[in-house]
Amino acid sequence: MFPAVSLKAIILQACRRTFLAVATGFFCGATFSIRAAATDYLVDGWGAENDLPSSSVTAIAQTPDGYLWVGTYDGLARFDGARFITKDSANTPQLSQPRIQGLFVDARGTLWINTFRGGLTSYRNGVFREELPDQPTFDLHTTLISSISNKVVFVTQYGEVLSRDPMQTNADWNVVTVPPGSRPIFQCADSEGKLWFLARDGHILQFFDGKFAALPADGGLVGRRINTLVADAQGEVWAGAENEIARWDGQRFVAMTPTNGEAASQPLLLFPTRAGAIWVLDGDRFRKMVGREWVAEAVEWRGLLGPASGRAMGAHEDRDGGLWFNHYGNGLFHITPDGACQRLTTADDLPGDRVGAWFQSSDGGVWLGVTHGGLVRLRERHFHSIGVAEGLPARTALSVCEDTNGAVWIGTGGGGLCRLTNGVITSFNVGANASADFVFSILPRPGGAWLSAAEGEDLYQFDSGQVRRVTWDVHGIKCMLTDHAGRMWLGTKSGIAQWAGDRRWILGTNNDTTTPSVRALLETSQGVVWAGADDGTLTAAHRAA
Repeated sequence: MFPAVSLKAIILQACRRTFLAVATGFFCGATFSIRAAATDYLVDGWGAENDLPSSSVTAIAQTPDGYLWVGTYDGLARFDGARFITKDSANTPQLSQPRIQGLFVDARGTLWINTFRGGLTSYRNGVFREELPDQPTFDLHTTLISSISNKVVFVTQYGEVLSRDPMQTNADWNVVTVPPGSRPIFQCADSEGKLWFLARDGHILQFFDGKFAALPADGGLVGRRINTLVADAQGEVWAGAENEIARWDGQRFVAMTPTNGEAASQPLLLFPTRAGAIWVLDGDRFRKMVGREWVAEAVEWRGLLGPASGRAMGAHEDRDGGLWFNHYGNGLFHITPDGACQRLTTADDLPGDRVGAWFQSSDGGVWLGVTHGGLVRLRERHFHSIGVAEGLPARTALSVCEDTNGAVWIGTGGGGLCRLTNGVITSFNVGANASADFVFSILPRPGGAWLSAAEGEDLYQFDSGQVRRVTWDVHGIKCMLTDHAGRMWLGTKSGIAQWAGDRRWILGTNNDTTTPSVRALLETSQGVVWAGADDGTLTAAHRAA
């Protein structure tokens, strides 16, 4: 099986919240805002140096056995997460062309490979078969439109419809040619199995029951030019025409143009979501409509997507409801399920901005094919580093904790105490010099924090915006704990100290006066406080009442 499943599944189940990683750095100052990360993804890449046949990836698919298949300019590669095995015309004669145009997996799990001259090769149960011979013309795309157990339907770049039972390997293809002069471009398939095309003259053709037919009066669309047709998750067809967005009701197109915007619009492309919203590429604008209202616009993308054709941009909805647009020239665009807009380019470590392929594998991972950039995997960034650039006043962070109000307290090595609240770091000095500003351990308290700091690892408290030394002769504090009864425990270089109300005393972990350095304290749900010492001793220090 493809091995990428395990790590992400474990992380997603285990991480109920985002963890905080503290990096090193050096900076001096009082208050800083945390910069938002440029992207929430880490980028991994594979190219020719990793035995990928070519650094230009054109298509990606995954077969039921878990293998990832990668189409390139110079062969087909099977990827198991660690290594590539290449199939090309030299070692696999059924692949008459090394350049791969498209990869598709049908309802039976068969992999279909579209090669550079429009030919089709299938792969199932370890066997490659040439299914459709090459055509005389170069750079032909043949696309799988639909499949059931006993029928696959392909459409060629020039509109011909090909169908056949995939298990009848010796049977001829049923080929339906296009009406003369129509040169239709395939748009979508609806819930009834009809195929929708736009003809060369801009009018609508339907393919059903094995034949093409013009849709009378374009179904009632009034726009002079029809730009796009698309099917939503329910198989309903939507049209984008000049100054018009409409939905097919089975008999005619019903106006759905938003009523809260300007009358003039140019819906070039429509992108329905499973949740019912539709994103519209309207001229150089990218807007979201719900019902008949505009509800949002990706202002930061204005003019970037442009009048993109299907060859320049692909649209995809991931399993979480996010939308992705791979653009051949402008990188990758992402709208998260909560509506946040992200763009990834070479500035975000993509190996190139010509992203020709997008794919989501069975484990939820997002994969990209980049021209001259190879195969790319995006991994969710679960850790965000906080260091010099984000405002920590010293290179090293020695301790971190979170209080009940959600503030994160950070003890630094030479920069004092820091508090992170709502993305803002505020720093507080412990003493007048760097050696005093070493904070070794922190414990939240109402309105502030306890801390072990300075050369002697002495006890301090933060209160009312200041750090003050506590008047208690206890030193060498290695760790701190507040139990359910409100008592404070201190693990020190010579045992355990306890502070309860107005009583303070030093304890031995086993009623001895000499104990090893205590580095860890933990209270169980039964109220038992455990102490871990330098010498490996683990002791039940106290059973709280």
